[in-house]
Amino acid sequence: MSRFLKLITILVIFPISVFAEDIRNDCRSLIGSEAVSRSEFNFIDAQNAIEICAAALHTYPEDLDVRYHLARAHDAARNHRIALQLYQMGADSGHAPSMFAVGWFHYAGLETREDRQVALRWFQDAASAGSGEAFTQLGYLAANDQTSALRWFRRAAELGDGAAMFRLGLAYHDGIGVTRNRKTAVAWFEKGALAGNPEAMRQLGRAYLLGRGVRMNPSEGLDWLRRAADRSDTSAMFTLAEFWENGSSSIPPNRKKAAYWQLQLLKFGDFPEGSIRNIRSEVSRPTLLEIQRILQEAGVYDGALDGAFGPQTRAALEAYANLE
Repeated sequence: MSRFLKLITILVIFPISVFAEDIRNDCRSLIGSEAVSRSEFNFIDAQNAIEICAAALHTYPEDLDVRYHLARAHDAARNHRIALQLYQMGADSGHAPSMFAVGWFHYAGLETREDRQVALRWFQDAASAGSGEAFTQLGYLAANDQTSALRWFRRAAELGDGAAMFRLGLAYHDGIGVTRNRKTAVAWFEKGALAGNPEAMRQLGRAYLLGRGVRMNPSEGLDWLRRAADRSDTSAMFTLAEFWENGSSSIPPNRKKAAYWQLQLLKFGDFPEGSIRNIRSEVSRPTLLEIQRILQEAGVYDGALDGAFGPQTRAALEAYANLE
């Protein structure tokens, strides 16, 4: 059968609408849900998402969700001017997530003058339109009034916002505005983790690792910590590096895993120099040896594999931190 006839056969069996719907789904999957925070944008394949979402918007020009996903793709690529224009178009049409995004741009002063009052109005409008993320932000802004903050977080949690669930878990964990209750804290952390919030995943992992508010289960704890770290939570990376460096009463140390998480923290953390100092002062010689092996495989280290921290190892760590 010729390629032309094959194409005709495919189009008969799978109508154009199916392919159009597929591109909309592809756009959505590349961007992820609203649970994907700005701190996780570096995990988005932004350029690919821009191409796919632009094609989806061309097919569905009135779809506000697709427009929002395209804006997020440009946002992740740091094309902030284009992102704001797209967010603004969605916000002007009453799209709640876009309203929140416009508020955030005003709050952070991205491509516009920083204006907290304008931001607050957008957050309030977004919350009125049903944005759980906006309710959570209102909770953050009410930090000096714990009663109000908790009320906003509960409203956001009712709408499924994982960050709000995490904040409620912290409130019960630390006894802020409520009676301290570790079991209730873990329940909220679990809800937040299942909603995709990496901070909740990290706290749930620590709870299982230490047996606080829940029966100790190191394997379960490590799994949740890994999920959080995979979502770019650097505190989870640090906990994993520390755990595998020392092990526990039931799980022996694993220096290869300790080295891996130390380097992930170096690469994705906000303070590479601090990570390098930590490696120099806190990491054991066997773990540093594994770090040197990884650096060698990455092509940034050609010194001796001796587990000693010297100028070559420091230079290699600096180079590794800047690898794409």
